[in-house]
Amino acid sequence: MTSSDIYWIFADLNRYSGVPGVLFFLFFIRQWKSNAAIIFYILFVSFIFDFSIYIYIKHFYPNSYIGSNWWVIVNYGLMSWFFVRVLPRLKKVITVLAIIFALTAIISFGFFMTFLESNTITWVFSSAVFLTLSILGFKEILNKPKGELLKMPVFYALTALFTYYALTFLKGLFMQYLVFELEITSSQLFPVNMVNLFANTSKNYILFFAMVLLHKGVYDPILNPKTNGK
Repeated sequence: MTSSDIYWIFADLNRYSGVPGVLFFLFFIRQWKSNAAIIFYILFVSFIFDFSIYIYIKHFYPNSYIGSNWWVIVNYGLMSWFFVRVLPRLKKVITVLAIIFALTAIISFGFFMTFLESNTITWVFSSAVFLTLSILGFKEILNKPKGELLKMPVFYALTALFTYYALTFLKGLFMQYLVFELEITSSQLFPVNMVNLFANTSKNYILFFAMVLLHKGVYDPILNPKTNGK
């Protein structure tokens, strides 16, 4: 079995990793104004882009940069929405950062690169923002006196997002250089792509677990504060 075969096996697993959470919400929750709905939208968008990028690469163009660039933009809005719920005291800061991100995306795509290239600027900006907000989220829940940390849905949601951005940050930072400057082969890029697949797959399943905990009514000081559970 070649590295390419292994990659596509894991790519198939990754491509559908958002489906369990999406179906669970649609069949068992369907509370569109709840915090579980935010997680649903994150998983749904992840699935749509993962599947669309696969079709695009297979039938239209040999790389996924156009889909990845649009995903960074759409996902930024969803992540901002999530962190406004987790860190409401930072709502103004998160809003200002979203405006800065939008301007950064417009300028970078308008003057420096196209959607067919890996946009290092938007990726680094968004990753840095959400890594920082994840850390602040951990600090927020650690300051809450009630509830067990390992039973809190917000802990798993933050862990999923922090792990994802921590594992994929360097790929986004150096992808433009690796592909367009060094012109490395797909086999040389294999370890990096595998880390990216693992990061996205684990993120989606951990978010799914957080959604299940919310549906079960597990106490959470931020995402489910009204439930009086241990």
